[in-house]
Amino acid sequence: MKLYTITGTPIRKDDSREVIFHKLAGYTNTVAQVLQKYGHDGFTIYQVQGYRKGVAETSFKIELAVEDTHLADIDFIAMDLRDIYEQDCVMVTDNNGEVKFI
Repeated sequence: MKLYTITGTPIRKDDSREVIFHKLAGYTNTVAQVLQKYGHDGFTIYQVQGYRKGVAETSFKIELAVEDTHLADIDFIAMDLRDIYEQDCVMVTDNNGEVKFI
């Protein structure tokens, strides 16, 4: 198995306070649904403070242990989360510390 980390920010800078609360409250469930779609039923998630272009963002790190036969799922999971939350990109870190933005 290999460990991958997906880092995403569900909040957009123009979101209202109510929308921000809703997105943060439902993010873990959304991640679980996306992962289940690809046959993954376990993950670790934690909230972090990220920065982009000098601006603080509430972000989440999702750690996922993946069998070699499911490595392609990581990109699709990242794309789904990016699209659901209308992000420019999400960051994917592989087990060797290599980073890519999807």
